[in-house]
Amino acid sequence: MSESIGRFEVRPGRGLAVAPRLIIGSRSLMVSPCQDGAAHERHVLATVGSGNWYQSEHDELRFSPSERVLESVWLHIPEVNADLAEPLARWRALPSTPGTLRSTRSDPFDQVPATTRMFGADGTLVCAYGAIASGAETRLEVAEGCSVVVGDGDLVGWFIEDAERFVVRSWEFPESAVEDREFQARLAEFFDLVAEPNIEALEDGEPDVIERLTVLRDGINLGGGVQARRAALRETVAEMVDFFG
Repeated sequence: MSESIGRFEVRPGRGLAVAPRLIIGSRSLMVSPCQDGAAHERHVLATVGSGNWYQSEHDELRFSPSERVLESVWLHIPEVNADLAEPLARWRALPSTPGTLRSTRSDPFDQVPATTRMFGADGTLVCAYGAIASGAETRLEVAEGCSVVVGDGDLVGWFIEDAERFVVRSWEFPESAVEDREFQARLAEFFDLVAEPNIEALEDGEPDVIERLTVLRDGINLGGGVQARRAALRETVAEMVDFFG
């Protein structure tokens, strides 16, 4: 049985059957079968929902055209850090319902991205859309470790637990589910540093922020842990150093 919540209906049962990808190069979260740009273009043409080109400025939620059941998400990670400990604790306390979303509409719509983020000490990445639901909130586990929170008929937030396990550079899927706590610490440094107002300072060529990026790059040890994750982060930071330095 589905639960109507305005723009969406919650469909308890099975979530999306692919692993999440935290794409560090574009600072986004993807849960989708697509493995390259061409596949993504075909996927968008075969589905309905929000987003309509390669990494739209809006969040992308794609639904099957007939049943309007969720088939993929591609969510932006905002560039503003905030203390989201209270909403995260509230959302975690909600019953976790494995399942998917159904769109109540067949026409295209815009899903404005989340506005703030927090990378917690336990490795959870949480993002909030800014709206505070006046009614009940529903937590839906749409993929492994990945939950969206819906209230008042719209998304109010999402979070992914043990986010470091899902880090990739681009379209590739994570190679290993093994924890890498040293890498998690470097990832926390990345999210702390690559945020406003530091991004604006980078664009202005501020040497102290570029120096902090350089230190982070050099501190990512490729000789241990899960190498693919570490290489993805190091390459991303190195590109930023080269571009802004």
